[in-house]
Amino acid sequence: MENARLTDLDLVIADGEVVFPHGTQRTSLGIKDGRVALIGELGERAKDVPRLDAAGKWVLPGLVDAHVHFREPGAEHKEDLRSGSMAAAVGGVTSVMDMPTTSPPTTTPEAFAQKRSLIEEKAHVDIAIQAAIGDHPEHMETLARMGAVSFEIFLADIPPPLLVADTGRLVDLLERLSAVGVVVGITPGDDGVIAARTANVNRHGRTDPLSFAETRPPLSEALGVVKAILAAEAAGAEIHFRQISCRASLEALRRGKDRLKGITAEAMVHHLTLDQGTLEEQGPFAKMIPPLRRPEDVEALWAALGEGLIEIVATDHAPHPPGEKEQGLEDIHQAPGGIPGVQTFLPLMLESVHQGRLSLERLVACCAEIPARRFGIFPQKGHIGLGADADLVIVNPRGEQVIDNATQFSKAGRTPYHGWRTHGSIECTLLRGRVIARDGQVQGAPTGKFIARAN
Repeated sequence: MENARLTDLDLVIADGEVVFPHGTQRTSLGIKDGRVALIGELGERAKDVPRLDAAGKWVLPGLVDAHVHFREPGAEHKEDLRSGSMAAAVGGVTSVMDMPTTSPPTTTPEAFAQKRSLIEEKAHVDIAIQAAIGDHPEHMETLARMGAVSFEIFLADIPPPLLVADTGRLVDLLERLSAVGVVVGITPGDDGVIAARTANVNRHGRTDPLSFAETRPPLSEALGVVKAILAAEAAGAEIHFRQISCRASLEALRRGKDRLKGITAEAMVHHLTLDQGTLEEQGPFAKMIPPLRRPEDVEALWAALGEGLIEIVATDHAPHPPGEKEQGLEDIHQAPGGIPGVQTFLPLMLESVHQGRLSLERLVACCAEIPARRFGIFPQKGHIGLGADADLVIVNPRGEQVIDNATQFSKAGRTPYHGWRTHGSIECTLLRGRVIARDGQVQGAPTGKFIARAN
């Protein structure tokens, strides 16, 4: 790949500020057969090759979102692979990992194969599949061979068969999954705490937005973190925590990392950028699980991201149509939890760069390279390097974007960030060297592929 001749290139990205986790370099990229074939000044010899002028622009790797719910199969009225992947493409996200909470859940080879077939028919970005155990632990080795990038374990807030509430079963599953060698994703929580707090809210007849936050307090999440760490230690397993949202969980996570290797964790964009004031103002349209936290929890998450206690930022893209959300306008408990996120992921992270919350290099590390490495799709995905897929985003650092409900591709139709102005405008997104979105519009037919975990 590094020996490709300039005249053989399919496309040149010329004179951009190319962003790597270790720094930014003004250079050009040569693309051949969908991959990065050359990095460096290409000069006049490539003048006849089609090119995108990136002078004065940032060239980032396409983001890798390690946590999405594209809802298909089974709940296509909420989202489907086409609408969700269109939102991702416009938002600069070129690879996503789809959670197993579809219908049927991704717990069998048949369900896995069905989802893979749908991806290759409908997706505008590349999609990896996350599996779960459910009632079928006998399938874990087969699902791993089929390319599952993770196995997901839910400790609370989900109905059977995906719920793993029994500690003995948790340890057993972790032992078995450790032998399989695939990342185990843990969604922490404690249903006992949730039930008790919900009963208390109900006794007082509370239906206001903040009453929902009280039903799922930091205590519930932190207890789940502690339980999973102790179980992983007993099982000799490596685990990845989903949706860390509060200071109490961070304190438990820090102690766990001090005694056990192989633990990573993610924070959600919304937990980094919104707090309980947004839930109070927007009600059901800002309801998600875990709920939005206090400002001090938001600050603790940023500090944890800065020091590396949190390694990954993801979206938990989990849309619901407006009519379902509106059911919670009078009673917050009647609305489903979840918001769209893939289209606003990069704009919000670019705004965080503008605000000095993190560096551009740290952005591409925690939103692209680290998730790709953790879930076994690196070096194909997650970085700009020779031989890697040419998944790229060209950003005008002097531009601005306004997030608007009217321009959202998700079936949710409404985002809590409506009206937000962000610095840095996405000009185009490339998937394997082909432009799939430009200036907020999807380009061409679906060309997304299934991404298998590298063995």
